[in-house]
This record gives sequence, structure tokens and C-alpha cells, in this order.
Amino acid sequence: MPGSPADEGGLEPGDQVTAVAGIDVEGWFEFTREIRTRPGERVEITLVREGREIIRAITIDAEEEQGVQVGKMGVYQPVGALSYSPVPLTEAMVYGYRETVAVTGMILGFLRDLVTGGISPRSLGSIVTIGEASGQAAAAGVDSFLRFMALFSVNLAILNLLPIPVLDGGHLAFLLIEGVRGRQVSFETKMRWSQVGFLILMGIMVMALGNDFLRLMGF
Repeated sequence: MPGSPADEGGLEPGDQVTAVAGIDVEGWFEFTREIRTRPGERVEITLVREGREIIRAITIDAEEEQGVQVGKMGVYQPVGALSYSPVPLTEAMVYGYRETVAVTGMILGFLRDLVTGGISPRSLGSIVTIGEASGQAAAAGVDSFLRFMALFSVNLAILNLLPIPVLDGGHLAFLLIEGVRGRQVSFETKMRWSQVGFLILMGIMVMALGNDFLRLMGF
């Protein structure tokens, strides 16, 4: 974008970014994760242009999103300019693995910041936010929609593994406790903790719905 940090730093359409602040990035998710977590910082961007490696120093903008400062550079994924070519199955699996790891890191980072106070609870969204995001992804094309569905699936998988009773992660936690103690946790104890877990999940759902309601009302 004209006047953006990327434009002022000398980035051009078609440049392939390979590293941010010395950290290798492969794919869009890794790139945006590094940029969003560095609001206001001046970093070195390593890129490849016409086969040549170039390093540019860029000061990342700091913008507020739902009460949280995030980094923005004025770079957008060229959805309309994507091209497709067949690759071997093994190469596709490796790329899929790398993208999944990048998305997982981004989600875990969000959860960490949410717990430590680095991100406001107002950033939580409910099914309303999910519906809006899926609609925007579908409008951008099949590729964007499939990427969104993959991101959503990884998100659900990670959340399901949280050690909260009634989730699969809670059941794994009970199994771990039983393995350490050498005896089973009583049915009554499991039921009590499952009720606590259910209340926690309901509280999160109500908070997320409330956030969406306030956002739609303009607050």
C-alpha cells in the first residue's frame, strides 16, 4: 500500500519474504505472526527479488485491534494472483505440516497472551464472528475458504486438547493423574470436575457472545 511501512521500506509487489528479524518464515501465517507480534519495532526484512536476496529495515506500524496493539506493515496476501502447480504427495504433506505448525504456534501464542493479559478478553468472538469470517473467506474465493476451514479445524483441535474437564484434554488429564497415582479417579470426582469444566465453557461462550453483541452495537 502507498505510504505503508512496506512501501516506505522499499518492498515491491512480487517480493518473497523469507525472514523477519532474523527468524525464517515459510508461508503467510508465519509471516503475519511475526509482524503482528512486533508493533512499533524496527526490524530487518529479508526477501528475495528476481533471484537476489535483499535486506530492508522497516519500522512496523502499531495499530489497535479490540484493545490490543498489533503490528501492521501494509502487505496483503495476493489471493487473486495465486497460481497452482502439481507437486509430489510427499512435498504437499511437508508443506501442509509446516503450515499446520505455523497455525498452531499462532493459536497457542494467542492463548498465552490471553491468559497473561497481553490480549484483551474483548478479542474473543463467538459463532457470529466465525460466520462473518467464513463469509469473507468464501467471498475471496475457494482457496481462501479452504484455508479458513483448515485454520478453524486446527483451532478446534487445539481447544479440544485444553485440560478442561468435559473436553478431550480433560479426559487426558484424568488419565495422567490416574497413571501417576496408580489408581482410578472416583466417578464422583470426575463428575464434579466435569460440572466445573462445563461452567467454565459456558462462561467463555457467554463472554464471546457478549463481545460480539457489544461490537455489533458499536461499543
